[in-house]
Amino acid sequence: MAWECSYCGLTERQRTREHLFPAALHQRMLALGSSEASRFWLRKIDQEIKSEPVIKDVCVGCNNGPLSLLDAYAVHMFDQHCAKILQKGETVTFDYDYPC
Repeated sequence: MAWECSYCGLTERQRTREHLFPAALHQRMLALGSSEASRFWLRKIDQEIKSEPVIKDVCVGCNNGPLSLLDAYAVHMFDQHCAKILQKGETVTFDYDYPC
């Protein structure tokens, strides 16, 4: 069975490791001091791991292109809306503008 990029569907490109969560987002969570931020639960193996989970299901072009832009956008949204701890009763308006 031929390998196929999960994002673009092409088969002739080289696979690359893709973080399940953007590495920059993980670093921000660690900087906020959350002790829970350094651990990840993987249901597939029913176990907690201390490193960032990665998969090899996308090609180099997609990982370094559109998925990199998507990661940067997610980190920007985190910085804008999620990095501040809210007080009871405070609300956040979450607007997004990312092309599909």
